Formats: sequence, C-alpha cells, structure tokens
Amino acid sequence: MTFPSRWHLNRLKKGSFAASSLVLLSFASPKMTLDQVVNNTKSIVVDALTQDKTGYKLLVRNSSTLAASSLTISVTSSKGVCDLHAPWPAASGRPFIGPNQEREIHLPFPGSKTSLYGPGGESCPVAMDNVRRVQPSVTPRIVIDAVDFGDGACEGDREMCAMMEAARLGVETQHQRIAALVEEEMKSDGHGDWVGALTLRVSSLSDEPQQAIIDSIQTRFQQSASANRSLWLGMQGGLRLEQNLVLNNLKGYGFIITKTGKPKVSPQEWWDVTKGRCDFFVPHTCC
Repeated sequence: MTFPSRWHLNRLKKGSFAASSLVLLSFASPKMTLDQVVNNTKSIVVDALTQDKTGYKLLVRNSSTLAASSLTISVTSSKGVCDLHAPWPAASGRPFIGPNQEREIHLPFPGSKTSLYGPGGESCPVAMDNVRRVQPSVTPRIVIDAVDFGDGACEGDREMCAMMEAARLGVETQHQRIAALVEEEMKSDGHGDWVGALTLRVSSLSDEPQQAIIDSIQTRFQQSASANRSLWLGMQGGLRLEQNLVLNNLKGYGFIITKTGKPKVSPQEWWDVTKGRCDFFVPHTCC
C-alpha cells in the first residue's frame, strides 16, 4: 500500500475523516529504466522500477538500522516538467520504511507544467527550469533527493533535508502540546464530555511556527536567510498535520460511541491506546 503525498502536510481538514483525494494523471509517458534513477542517499536502495498508466512504481529498501521517516523524490518528464513528491507515513509518528524493509512508492507522471508542491510553493530545483528553456527535451529521470530518519539524521540534498526536518519538528512539537492537554484533561474533575472538551482545546492550538526552531534548522543545515519562508511553511504544515490528525480521530471516536452506544472510555485509556494517532476501534498498527 502506498501513500502518494506531495508536501501537502496540511492535507487533513478539521472535522473530516480522511485525507483529500489526489487526482492521478493517466496520459502516456516514456518508459523509464533503473539507470534513469538518481539516488542522492546512501541508505535507500532502489530494487525495482515499473510503471502503469497512472505513473511509476519505485520499490525501495531502507538498508539503515534506523527507521526512515520520509523521503523527497523529484520526477522529471522528457519535456523538463518536474514534480516534487514527499511520501509520508499514513499516520504521524509511524516510520515510513522500517529498518531493512522495502516499500513501493507510487509516483504519478508529471503534468503539462511544473507543479508547486514544496512547503514554500517551490517545486524541483530552479536549475531544471533553466535546462528546459535551453533544451526542447531532456532525459526523463527520477531523483531520490533526500531521506530523513526518526532521530533527526538526514542524507542527501541539504535544502530538502532542512524542509523535512522543519515538518518533522512541527509534528513533534504539536504532539507534545496535545499530550499536555490530554494530561490536563485527565486531572480535571469528572470526565463528562471529555471528547468535546478536548476537541475544543486541540482546535485552539496555534499553528504558528516558533522562529527559534526555524533559526536552529537554518544554522544546522547551513541554509541562507532566503530559506526562512520555506522552513516556516514546512513546520506549519507539520503542526497542522498532527493537529488535524488528532481532531479527526477524536471526531471518529465520538461518532462511533454516539451511533453504537458503546461505553465511553476515560481520556487516559483513549490516549494510552491511540496517542491520538489512530482509530480506537480498529487494529492499532498505526500507533
């Protein structure tokens, strides 16, 4: 199962149950071979490349002893049109590719014009646009730009690493805030409508990135001041992703107990089982 996501880290809307769908393009695209895959990482190994009418299917393996949190992959067509993809796990906090595990990633064919999918509205490297203006056609290619890991380590393009780190820290920061709210709710007198109360409190959380964190990322990855906006939006995307994920799971839980009459558990039990990151009533592999 694959999760084709393109840096839309705020793809979950408050009060909705699922991520918005992604329309896939189905026009013909030249066949690509493994020698057209450029890998800028050491730990990610490309085992196979196939394609169907909707896009490419890249089978990759994580050769590291660390779990890979996410990747950035750019796909360039023969016309020089480039799309940037950032596959993430279905639930925040869950590894995208475990140590020594494989995963198939679906990469839709690029459209007729370069898509703006970066957290700051950017797509693939600006150099690609320069190439397209000079050459009527280019060799199609897939580039694994970067991979980041759960401990904050990253391999590949430093700009992409910085953006992924900003998003990761946004998720982590918001999760810590929500955990603190749950703890306060557990200490409150009585747990009447704790689902509604917690929903209101999580909804009120800020999605404003902390500039001190952005500054630390810029310093660590040696990014110029011009990268500030991209990092800011990347972190905001992570903050929103975690907030909306928890809100969706709270709403789902409230909906089920209202419709089925199942007994409501305490906020402590709900949090212990889900950490806010998956459905209480389904197998909890996402947690």
